[in-house]
Amino acid sequence: METMEIHAERKKRVQFDVTGSFPKLESVVYKGSFGLLRSKIKGECPELSFVNLSCTSCKMDLDFRGEWKKSASIHIRNEQEPITIMLPKDVGVIVYTQVDVNSKVIAEGDLVKKGRGFWKKTFRNSLVGEAPVTLTFHVETRNGGAILLR
Repeated sequence: METMEIHAERKKRVQFDVTGSFPKLESVVYKGSFGLLRSKIKGECPELSFVNLSCTSCKMDLDFRGEWKKSASIHIRNEQEPITIMLPKDVGVIVYTQVDVNSKVIAEGDLVKKGRGFWKKTFRNSLVGEAPVTLTFHVETRNGGAILLR
């Protein structure tokens, strides 16, 4: 399997776990609409380099604390509801966020905000440039949504 595509536009509650061995998985694409999305990407996926999770209005609880072997680009987007992202501690992490005036970003742990910006903020951990693997997150919400980085 090279690409895992999940189309859940009409589902209210979705949970998917990438916890196992997926030696050829290169990308994960999820498209949903409303409700709740719970996702764990914690499996053995040595080729995984792209993740795109998109909802119109759904709460998102996302866990990326797996063992990453390769740098990856991760895109997350929703409206109105909170996005909670559990970040790995053993790789470099860069998070680019984009919100509107009604939305907010809350960063916990060792993430440091870089630069100035109200609508677009960038956060990094101390392993960027030190660790051989870096995950780059692009996270966007609006209409009162919140981004919680843990």
